[in-house]
Amino acid sequence: MRRTTLTFLLAVVLAGCGLSNATQGTAADANMTPSARKVLSDATERNRVNIDGVLVGAEILIVDNSVLDRQMLSEELNKRGFRVRTADSSAEGLRLLAESLPGAILMDSEMSGTSPFTVVRTLTTDTRYAHIPIIMLVSQGKDADGATALRQGARSFVVRPINLMSLEALLHEVLP
Repeated sequence: MRRTTLTFLLAVVLAGCGLSNATQGTAADANMTPSARKVLSDATERNRVNIDGVLVGAEILIVDNSVLDRQMLSEELNKRGFRVRTADSSAEGLRLLAESLPGAILMDSEMSGTSPFTVVRTLTTDTRYAHIPIIMLVSQGKDADGATALRQGARSFVVRPINLMSLEALLHEVLP
């Protein structure tokens, strides 16, 4: 709990200083200690940025068929120090997962094509992806979708309209 709070506070401070969007391949890499480089080379930690021994900036994968929702969430999470990739379908989300593993997944409960609940069940039972927390985004008045997501293995769900401060706190809670 203490590490999560420290990480959250550091992310808030870095966001205020304009440093939260530090990414791999920047001048910051030249100043990294060998131990920091080693942490970043570890496949499970590669999607995070190491600043003075504290891992921040986890990557979030947003899977949502609404262009506006993806854009709004992406912009807001970027402002809060997260790195974001987006997918407009379950199939695209699975393709992006094959490229690199995010720290967490935000998935719309009303996707067309493959049911998002099926995708959640598939990911949470696959040893390659089971450690990635999935947060289902459900429409107001459809709390039953959230309960279904939890039964299928999602870590949590958020009801729309999304309270961004609550979502950020939830992300910090579920991220390793």
